[in-house]
Amino acid sequence: MDHWIAGFQGLGLAMACGALLGGVGLRGRAAWVLGVVAAVAGAYLFGLSLTKDFGVAEIADSGHPAWPGWIAGAVFAAFSYYAWLAVATGARKRAGQAVLGVSLFIGLFALVVAGLSLFVPFIGAAMFLFTAWIWFGRRRRDSQKHQGLRVLK
Repeated sequence: MDHWIAGFQGLGLAMACGALLGGVGLRGRAAWVLGVVAAVAGAYLFGLSLTKDFGVAEIADSGHPAWPGWIAGAVFAAFSYYAWLAVATGARKRAGQAVLGVSLFIGLFALVVAGLSLFVPFIGAAMFLFTAWIWFGRRRRDSQKHQGLRVLK
């Protein structure tokens, strides 16, 4: 059970890292650079949560390697980054350049999730489910957006 708890803790940290950087809402090449930074930071934090060096030695096994966390952390942080980037850029399209409030809200949310995942590791699973709900909900709404439009001549 200790590996599960450490894994959920790493999941929460990786998802929060992706959300924190995705909430900035940059476009173009800067978005790709931040995506890579989010994946690397998420991989590092997830891998670190599986080792005893993280400072939470009572929930992590002393002999567990960090490399599985690197792979999972990169994947989950990248997913979280692109999901929250879509939220931030969608807000920017609707509100013009006044997206600072949405970015601050997403950043604050990500920091709270990161802090809570240190003490309540199952917050990571809740963050994953919430981010997946947002991602697939946005995709479903985008596919239905132009469904009723017809060209009349």
